[in-house]
Formats: sequence, structure tokens, C-alpha cells
Amino acid sequence: MAQPYDGIVRFDWVSGGAVHRVALDYWDYPDVNDACAAETGLYFKMQYREEGYGRERVVPGGFVPARPRGRPGFYRLLGKLREERRQASFRCDVYGRFSLAYATETRREVHEALSACDGLAYVGSLEVVGYGRFLREAAHAKVCLDLPGNGDLCHRLVEYLGIGACVVSLRHGTRLHVPLTDGVEVAYAADVPELVELCRRYARDERAREAMAERARSYFDRYLHRDQLAAYYLHELAGRLP
Repeated sequence: MAQPYDGIVRFDWVSGGAVHRVALDYWDYPDVNDACAAETGLYFKMQYREEGYGRERVVPGGFVPARPRGRPGFYRLLGKLREERRQASFRCDVYGRFSLAYATETRREVHEALSACDGLAYVGSLEVVGYGRFLREAAHAKVCLDLPGNGDLCHRLVEYLGIGACVVSLRHGTRLHVPLTDGVEVAYAADVPELVELCRRYARDERAREAMAERARSYFDRYLHRDQLAAYYLHELAGRLP
């Protein structure tokens, strides 16, 4: 099929002899492509705006882990990463590596605030490392940082949830198809000072931290694992385009 739109995959859903055009928008920004949406029966939107779009055909698209070229993918590494996280052999209190290519000021501010925080073992940088190393380091951290990229949702969030990490994040303006709950699967901060305090709290409170990590892993298995995400798409297609 022709794919004329950047950041969007188009495909057809055939049901009862009828052919419906469908779009999966994985663009990093929350805007909907109006031209594409106008010609589709259903439009899955990753980076789905929290307040929605007021259009029945535009629905949340969830989100996915990164897929680095030439390296083992997330699902090949997931079992080992979970086992390392379960061993709780932590090497730092807080972990986060981010490039300055996206959300530059926010990432720099958080990095500087945590670097200056006494009594908190922070491993982070404003440079990225190899994918496998990043995931292994995250599995050995008490708390993992989620910060925005081009959009509010980032591959790291899905990867942290899959590993079963305790995630502290700045509040998202976009959402997943099953919204995350503050204090349940993730701890949200309104600003950088609150984010630092949440990192400190969960680094010290083992019971709260591990309960959140367990719920994060369960959330991923129920809603974000690639099999579950595919099932969600099929459910929406069958229900909305009979």
C-alpha cells in the first residue's frame, strides 16, 4: 500500500466484504494528521492527547519500546532483565541517561538537580549509551527516570514498565490506551523539585518502591506487551468497524 504520510502506517481492515482504511500514527507529536484522518475509518494515535480530540474515529494507540538496528531487541532481552531486577542487586538509587537532542532544557535541569542532590546515588548523563547497557543499568536501579522526548511519552517508559522498574516521571500531557495511575504504576511529579523528592522517597522506601515495580510489570503484561497491544488493535477494529 502507498504510505504517503510521515510517521503513519496505513493498512486496510476487511470485514463482511467491506474494506476500511486504518491509520496507525506513531509520530512523536500529539497533533493528528487531518488529511489522513479524513480518509480513514479508524485512526490509532500514539502520543494521544490527554484531553482527546473530540473525534470518534481517533483513538489511543498505546506505545512501544525502541527497536535499535543491528542489536538485540527488547523482547529478546526482557526475560534476563526481569530476572536481574528481581534479584534487587541495586547499583544506584536513581538512573537516567538522556541525550540533549530532545527536551533539552527539561533534561538538563533534571540532570543538574539530581547531580547536586546529597545523599542520593544518581547514575545519569546527558549522553546515551548502547541499548543493552542502558537496559541492564535500568534493571539495577532502585528508581528509573522518565522524561519527555519529542513527545511526552518515551520508549524508555515502556521499557521501564516491562522490566518492572519503579518509575518516577514528570506528568505526561499524552496518555496510553489504558491510562497509567499516579502512585500505582508510576509516580508523577508536577515539576523538577517534586520529581527529586519523589526519587528520594522511593529510593528509601523499599516497600512502596517494590509494590510499584510489581504493578508496573503487571501493567505492561496486561496492556503493553506486543501481543496485548495487537489484541487491543484487533478488538477496536472489530468493535468499531463491523
